[in-house]
Amino acid sequence: MAGSVGAFSFENIADGKTVNSVDVSKPAKAVEGPKLTLGKFGNAVELSGENGFQFPGIGHFTRADPFSFSLWLSTQAHSPRMVVLHHSKAPIDAGSRGYELLLEDGRVAFGLHHMWPGNSLKVVTEDALPIDRWTHIGVMYDGSSRASGLHIFVDGKPAKVEIVRDGLSKDITYESGGEPDLAIGYRFPR
Repeated sequence: MAGSVGAFSFENIADGKTVNSVDVSKPAKAVEGPKLTLGKFGNAVELSGENGFQFPGIGHFTRADPFSFSLWLSTQAHSPRMVVLHHSKAPIDAGSRGYELLLEDGRVAFGLHHMWPGNSLKVVTEDALPIDRWTHIGVMYDGSSRASGLHIFVDGKPAKVEIVRDGLSKDITYESGGEPDLAIGYRFPR
C-alpha cells in the first residue's frame, strides 16, 4: 500500500470513530450514527443518505495529482442520484468544486469539478450495478485534467464509460476558506 493515506475496514465504530489502518492518527469520524451491518467481509456500515463518515486530513488532491480509491458497495435500489463519496462543499458551493463518486440510476459516476458543469470532468458507467449484491468499485485518476484519465473498475474489471464532461482547466481546490473533509454517505455539511 505504498502511497496510501487511508484504509478503513468499518469493522468497529468506537467513540464515534473507526480506525485508519494506514495512519491511526487520522481516524474516520461517524456523522449522524451510521449502524454496523453484515458486509462482504465481516462488518460494514449501513448508510441512509443522512449519515456517513468524515475523513479529516486526507483526500486533499489538486487536479494535477493522480489518485485512486476503492470500496465495497451494496445498494438496495436504484435512484436518480445517490452520493457515495465526495470532497466538496456542495450544496453550499453551487459549483460543486472538488470530486465526487455518485450512483445515478445505479450507474457509477465519477467527476472532478472546478465549477459544474462548465469546468469539469465526469464519466459514468454504461451499466448499472446489481441490486442487493456486494460490488467492488475502484476509481483511478491520472492527474491529466482529461476525462480519458478517469477510470472506473467494477469487480476488478475496467468498466465501459460514457464521457459526460471533458473540460477541466482550473483547480478543484478552494483558494480560501480551507479544504472540506472527504466524506462518505451524507451530502450536507455538519
